Amino acid sequence: MENHVVAYPLPPLEPRAKLADVSIHSDMLLQYTFFNWTVSTLRDASSSLTRLSFRCGDVEKPTWRSLLKTLSLPVLTDFEVCTDLVVSSPGAAFHDLEVFLSRHPTITSLHLHGVETPSSAPVLKAPILPNLTTLMAHPIWILSILGMRENHPKALSELESIGVFTEYYQSTSRFNYDLLNQALARIAVFPRRITLTVRFMVQYGVSDWFAAQILLGVENSVLASLTCVSTLVISSAFFVDLNQAIVDIMPQWLLLFPSVEHVKYMEQPEDQAKLFKNSEFLERLALTCRNIKTVEVHRRQIDLEEMRCGPLNEL
Repeated sequence: MENHVVAYPLPPLEPRAKLADVSIHSDMLLQYTFFNWTVSTLRDASSSLTRLSFRCGDVEKPTWRSLLKTLSLPVLTDFEVCTDLVVSSPGAAFHDLEVFLSRHPTITSLHLHGVETPSSAPVLKAPILPNLTTLMAHPIWILSILGMRENHPKALSELESIGVFTEYYQSTSRFNYDLLNQALARIAVFPRRITLTVRFMVQYGVSDWFAAQILLGVENSVLASLTCVSTLVISSAFFVDLNQAIVDIMPQWLLLFPSVEHVKYMEQPEDQAKLFKNSEFLERLALTCRNIKTVEVHRRQIDLEEMRCGPLNEL
């Protein structure tokens, strides 16, 4: 009896899903062994990739240069290049990032941390990022990107949220708070209402900076010029202690902001968050800062206007 093999046609292969979101959170994928595979994967996804996140701690500038000049992502909207909590290397070069950003006008959200920060803010050769709505970066980058508006007043017409942060360097625990003040001064001349995030990534100088702004007062503190800020977000790394001394002066510090109506404490260590949820603190804040309507701590919102309508109104 003969054996017959019946061949049934295979169903067509399902096309591989298009990648829309890629997170590369390991230095290994940018090292020599895997670099070409990583680049190939990103190129294959170029027509669909809308979000690209790099969180790498120790990648050399030449590697970043090779990667950034190779990529062309026509629908990219969310771009992030960040390092670990501690900045251990200079990161991607300013010029290489500038060129990449100039080739990707579709970007709406940009987050840069642990990349090259020249000693002074470079002047960008041409306006970039026409669709940017959210910017989170070191003060030097804030100065450069917002500085475009000096020669191109219509630049950044979509920008709604600006975040500025300190950095913790492996080589030194110090951070130049003058740069933070300069960035805030540049933000102060922005012509539209925005959300401002101030993120503290190093313990050094935090208490002194808060206290110094209060000593400067409304006549001299840069905070008093931030009329464009309607929502203020305060966040910190888990190892940064916004201690009781800072909490005690927080109402006076917030009083310097002329237009803030909503305050959010985000990404706070739990013990620290409890200080901002404390009823005594909230009562002091409600009495001192009459323009502030709500306070949010880890997504729990407290209505200060409602508090003022209660027993506080009698004080």
